[in-house]
Formats: sequence, C-alpha cells, structure tokens
Amino acid sequence: MNKRILIVAPNWMGDAVLSLPVVDGCAQSWPEADLTVLARAGVATLFEANESAVRIVGYQRGSGLDRIGNLFGLGWRLRREQFDLALLLPNSLGSAMVTWLAGVPERLGYSTDGRGWLLTHRLPDRRKERGLHQVDYYLALLRSVGASQVNRIPRLQLKAKCIESGLDLLSDMGIDKRELLIGIHPGAAYGETKRWFPEPPPPRPSPMR
Repeated sequence: MNKRILIVAPNWMGDAVLSLPVVDGCAQSWPEADLTVLARAGVATLFEANESAVRIVGYQRGSGLDRIGNLFGLGWRLRREQFDLALLLPNSLGSAMVTWLAGVPERLGYSTDGRGWLLTHRLPDRRKERGLHQVDYYLALLRSVGASQVNRIPRLQLKAKCIESGLDLLSDMGIDKRELLIGIHPGAAYGETKRWFPEPPPPRPSPMR
C-alpha cells in the first residue's frame, strides 16, 4: 500500500498510549506508506517519540465557537496534504468532519455518534462488547483493511529531553536516579476496557482426601 495515511489519534493520554499499536501496525504492514499522526497538542509529544510515526500534525481543540473555527481551519489545512486514507481512532463526530473537510477519499472508522454518513468504510460500534479491550477495539480498524500480523502490546518510547526532565524532577524530590521506582495506576475510566491485561489466576490446589 503506497499511500499517504492519516491516523487520527485519540484525545486523551491513556487512550493515546493504547493506540500506539495501530501506528506500529501501519508501519509494519505498509513500510512504503507515508504515515502522519494527527494529534491534539496534549498528546502529540507521545507520538513524536514513536519511531514508526513519520510526521506529527498537532492542533488545538479550543472551545465554543473557537472550536468550530479550529475544526474547519484544520480540515482545510489538511486538504493540502492530499491524504489517501484516514484511520479515525476517536469515535467523535468532529474527527470524521475534519477528514471529510480534508477531502480524504477513504475514511475508516466506527459508525458512532451519528457520523456514519461521513465515513466511506464503516465498522459497527463495539464499545458495549463485553471483554473487548481498547487496544483490540483500535486494532480492529487496522485489521479491517488487511493488516494481519500486528503486536497488540503498546511500546512506550521517550525522547531524550523527556528522560532528562524526569531525572531533574526526581533530583528535585531528593530521589537518586539509581533507585528502583515502581508506579501503579490500578484503575481506569470506563472499567475493564482500558485496564492492563489481567493474568489468569493460578490453579487452585485440589482438596486433600
């Protein structure tokens, strides 16, 4: 697939992390394709460190009338890029509207929020499907266009300046960088779809007779 592909990233940091396998999967499945990630300013830095993302286009969402103006302005700005395919990871109407305004001929996403008419390739909504992890929810879009062998584990990469900033923060807190630090965030909004994959419990021993 020698195409210009636009990947519209989720708007929130946790969702963006879980969408990283889509970027990697595109790069692995179609190495000749020109990949661009469209990401909100708050999460764009996450994709900038990813080796698979050739280019990042950041934008500001705004609010009220400014948000509507930004949406139209972004659509017209992307039109100049002449993308062939857009993968819409967010379920929002706005993300579909932007790619439609950009004139992308193939627009792939889930038919949610009344936006089906803006998509050329529609997948039925699966958000209420029990046991479906958010990673697989995103990857289903990629698999629907022929990508079969993809790694579903997110690979989180950091730029050198981000690592340096983190080390400075630890130093300011009086923590030696050689210490082992473990951070745990056990929960997530919307329940099990965005939590880490649970390991099966160990088998229970048979009762003695």
